[in-house]
Amino acid sequence: MVMARDTPGAAMREMAAVDPDEVSYTAPADARGDQTLEPRTGGATKVFDLTVSVIDWNILPGEQVQAYAFNRQVPGPRIRVTEGDRVRVNVKRARDRSQHPSRST
Repeated sequence: MVMARDTPGAAMREMAAVDPDEVSYTAPADARGDQTLEPRTGGATKVFDLTVSVIDWNILPGEQVQAYAFNRQVPGPRIRVTEGDRVRVNVKRARDRSQHPSRST
């Protein structure tokens, strides 16, 4: 396949890093990633919850690409800990398979 700047993601589905059918959110043009994620406490442990999803990400005005995001952020949120902290990171996938039937291969 010959790829050009304007080749749509759907045309490159088998080669794509992300599946366009999995897009669950379109980030606003002014969205910013790398925002600090505050932990919730689980006793003496700092607990961070991350949700992985595929979003339409505005990289330039009027220019979107599909990207993996953590908590709807690209880059994902900043996790701050101190040496010696007890940490747990919970990661879940946002995709609701009932809304998007899986493709047959």
